Amino acid sequence: MERPIFKPIGTPEKELDTPALVVDLARLHQNIETMHSFFRDRDAKLRPHVSAHGSPAVAHMQLAAGGTVGGGTTATLGQAEVFAANGFTDIFVANIVVTP
Repeated sequence: MERPIFKPIGTPEKELDTPALVVDLARLHQNIETMHSFFRDRDAKLRPHVSAHGSPAVAHMQLAAGGTVGGGTTATLGQAEVFAANGFTDIFVANIVVTP
């Protein structure tokens, strides 16, 4: 399986490879704000499971929104490698890793 190709947010439609996930940015910001605002002033904090969207750009938005432990969760080591290559240093792999 090929590694995903990440295009910058705001890339024109015609420049996207298909299939492509296209996001309503206003709704994305609204959803992030709704979720993260709940945790900002609480002792409990979020650790977003970034595998749900697989986008380092979205994960950076989530961490910037506050209310997190400062890192994210992935399902696989391969996903963790993608996020590490995109500047994430606090990554929890929520799975058993058995191979070298």
